[in-house]
Amino acid sequence: MPAISFMPIKKFDSAYQNYNCSKILYELEKNSASMAHNLIQMATSQQTYGNYVGSEKNLIKA
Repeated sequence: MPAISFMPIKKFDSAYQNYNCSKILYELEKNSASMAHNLIQMATSQQTYGNYVGSEKNLIKA
């Protein structure tokens, strides 16, 4: 199931895991635009759970 499909149903932990897996694949492909998109989505999930430091780190990477 695509990561984006977990966001509307509030399964942010599953979305985070899927975004992280695809981010790793995008890193291998050197696809920086998609990698940045995934980092932003991961930061959104982290912020929802109150992980503000992790969220900020991912936004800086993006």
